[in-house]
Amino acid sequence: MPVGAGARGANGLPLLSQINVFPNNIAKLTTSGIDYQLDWTVPALGGDLNFRLLGNYILKLEQQQLGSTFNLAGAIGPDNLGGTGFLRARFTASTTWNKDDLSFTAQTCFIGAAKLNNAWGPRDVDHNKVPAIAYVDLRGSWKMTNHVQFFATVDNLLNKAPPNVPAGPTQGQTSYYFTPINGIIYDAGPAISHRGAGEFLKNMTIWQAGAQASCRMDRLAR
Repeated sequence: MPVGAGARGANGLPLLSQINVFPNNIAKLTTSGIDYQLDWTVPALGGDLNFRLLGNYILKLEQQQLGSTFNLAGAIGPDNLGGTGFLRARFTASTTWNKDDLSFTAQTCFIGAAKLNNAWGPRDVDHNKVPAIAYVDLRGSWKMTNHVQFFATVDNLLNKAPPNVPAGPTQGQTSYYFTPINGIIYDAGPAISHRGAGEFLKNMTIWQAGAQASCRMDRLAR
């Protein structure tokens, strides 16, 4: 908004002395999708067997900026003008068996296929697709007392490498994938609640060193 001063110019009109600028809302993000969860439990082998499916699907993800609309649904490359998008489909399916103090879980994390840029065609890039991938993980635990639990996990059991998400020369480096897991990861040790830690270490000193070190073992096998 221009503001005139008292002094006048050669044409007799007031001279411009200042310009007041106010913020304008010139961008908008629109999104919609479906979230879902299914659970089913049945008795099995003297315990309970639970099946769970948890996931989401993005129907629409649009960024309006400076009068332009960018479709970012399923476009995860770093060269999108409206910003980095998000995968359309992903879900986790798991099966857990529980009996008393024992628990075993096998789960699969599925990440759907995507594109680098929804606006690109054959003239822009040779391969505009990012393939889908699924990771398989294992979990096991034994509740020793009300405050102490031992666990063991194996992540990425099938040793799946994450897909490559290449970037254009102006971005400088390859984009980081949503789940940067590369290799099989092992983890095991005790989990001790805060209230029971002191009593546990006092009465069972044989476990003291292991509990303080968390008995943790990680290995990255490429």
